[in-house]
Amino acid sequence: YDGPIDGLDSPEFRAALAAFQTSVGLPPTGVWDEATAAAMTAALGEYSALLTQTTADIQQLLTDLGFYDGPIDGIWTQEVTDAVKALQRELGVPETGVFDAATLRAIYASGVATGSTTTTTAPPTTTTPPTTTPPTTTPPTTPTTPPTTTPPTTTPPPDPTVPTLQEALAADPRFSDYLRLLQAAAFPDDFDLVQAYTLFAPTNDALAAAGVDVDELIAADTPEELFELLIGTAAEGRWTDAKLRDPANSPLEMLGGQFVDLAVDATGVLTIDGSTIASPEIVAFNGVIHPLTSLDLS
Repeated sequence: YDGPIDGLDSPEFRAALAAFQTSVGLPPTGVWDEATAAAMTAALGEYSALLTQTTADIQQLLTDLGFYDGPIDGIWTQEVTDAVKALQRELGVPETGVFDAATLRAIYASGVATGSTTTTTAPPTTTTPPTTTPPTTTPPTTPTTPPTTTPPTTTPPPDPTVPTLQEALAADPRFSDYLRLLQAAAFPDDFDLVQAYTLFAPTNDALAAAGVDVDELIAADTPEELFELLIGTAAEGRWTDAKLRDPANSPLEMLGGQFVDLAVDATGVLTIDGSTIASPEIVAFNGVIHPLTSLDLS
């Protein structure tokens, strides 16, 4: 696949999926199903945990919305596909069985993710497992944020009219080099689905000042090597400027498992492992972007 990383179902995406299916000996249906998910997990190898976590997040969300009552195990099954289709049918979006950005936007637009009492898609109380859903009078806590990075439950749900992380990066010319690195690394576009991420994105000027030649880096490193580098610039959950300034949140765990130190100097400048975080932050539909205007690569 060499099309846009936009989280949307498209003929190009389905053709690429069919090509993958052919390469692993499956019928080229172009539909994400149980066998395809298993084959993709095997193909991803050490990176399969990212796909497994995303699938588990989708299972949890479908459970909380009352469309799925199977195990939360990160394994895509026909039952999950059927649940996605049932949700899409209720929302009035194309019934593809693919949990795409259009489906997520429709969830929030309809109010089902915030426990709206006016929507017709709120789950019946008899189908919701008691251990995973709050009382019916209380809006459900967003299930897709890992426990260690969950913002307060009083945080309002994302505004579906706000650009996604990918769209926000693409719209800001300061991040064109960082975006090229993400694309060269085939960085998974999970953050255009249900997972919220915080990106610490170096600006083009910061990369240049630190002596990082993006073209040379892309040419010299494999996508896997670039991926390992870039997961060090992202953290799970929504980490706002205020939360980063809270001493209780340092060190912060990044996607790669490493911990980074957050500090605020006497003038109020916020840094992450010595790299300068500029204000203002960029709030996206599914996360937060913090511009890095200087890099400490020591």
